Amino acid sequence: RGKPHDSICSLDCKPGSRQIQETKLCCWTCEPCPLDTHSYSINSRVCIACSPGEISNDNRTGCLVVLPTYLEYTHPAGLVLILFAIIGGMLTLFTLVVFIRHADTPIVKASSKELCLVMLCGVFIGYLSSLLSLGKPTDNICMYIFVWDQCSDPLLSSLSS
Repeated sequence: RGKPHDSICSLDCKPGSRQIQETKLCCWTCEPCPLDTHSYSINSRVCIACSPGEISNDNRTGCLVVLPTYLEYTHPAGLVLILFAIIGGMLTLFTLVVFIRHADTPIVKASSKELCLVMLCGVFIGYLSSLLSLGKPTDNICMYIFVWDQCSDPLLSSLSS
């Protein structure tokens, strides 16, 4: 009598995994829980999905809260973004000034003046709107970015063709 013999069919599934039933009624294999799911008990048959805003830990035995991170103005990547936006905006304004000052030259007259002005304004606003991705987003900023992206990309691509 004593202790029963170990069998492949009766090995426990550790927390972080689930039982997958084999063809035999009492046999199973253990499968790790998929990403963003967990199981905290032994021989669990299902993995539980983490709540929104959470991810599973490395061994899939629980969920961790994900804190949102934002690109700050003082972060090196934020400073590079500001630098490129300022340089791009200044070059666009310089081009606009040159375009307006030489509006009577044959080259400017031959181009579609209104179309070029609309495109330059769109590019300038694009440089400025890239600065909106810095800092903690608000509902208004998210709405502006969404509307601008939906309007500007098709507009500028259709104008350039």
